[in-house]
Amino acid sequence: LPLPGRAEEGSLVGAALEPGGLQVPLHLQLQVVPRRPADLARLEQDFAPKILRDDIAGNEKWLEVEPGNAQLHAELAGFYARQDKALEAVQAAERALELDPRNQEANRILGSIYAALADQRRALRPGESFQLYVPRAIAALERAREEGPPEAALDLTLARLYLQTNSHDKAIPLLRRVAAEQPGYSEVSLLLATALDAAGRTDDAVGTLSQAVAENPRFLRGLALLAELHEKQGRWSA
Repeated sequence: LPLPGRAEEGSLVGAALEPGGLQVPLHLQLQVVPRRPADLARLEQDFAPKILRDDIAGNEKWLEVEPGNAQLHAELAGFYARQDKALEAVQAAERALELDPRNQEANRILGSIYAALADQRRALRPGESFQLYVPRAIAALERAREEGPPEAALDLTLARLYLQTNSHDKAIPLLRRVAAEQPGYSEVSLLLATALDAAGRTDDAVGTLSQAVAENPRFLRGLALLAELHEKQGRWSA
């Protein structure tokens, strides 16, 4: 792509752009060289995979120096996960956990990947059953949650897994926290109402959905479940 202007001669950017000049990491060049927004978007799309590959290579070099560093293995797992390399990410996370079973990042990545695979009903390795992944995901995410402050994304993933295993009482406080942190998130209200109803707290479920529908009148799934819950209440009172 043509540059809109030439960097000042002798500058760091100028040297980086000249053949044989000073080598500056590409992501730094993208930050300091002025470009039109459309050109910048295209550059980031073209070169983001290369930057990520460079990050993986750099991490692997550090691991040659510090093979016993659990956090480096966890970071490598994160790089692989962002490239959708599930097997490599799991292997790196497992190596991190062999060194430090409480490593938060490794547990988060491992749990998230197993949760996604269970949801997709897809095996990570030939001959494995995806049904094994739900308990593995729950165990890893529970450990991750113990090692740091609450996070909405982690809590929501863990709550969904609790619902799949009929652990409604465990899902409810997590969903309440996510709903409080992100008000107006209709899908969370639906999950919370489902958990409350399954736990025998139908009145609370109705209250939760009534508020969600009042905030979002076009929330059709919420309206449908609310009608079912009202019908259930009517049968009980009859």
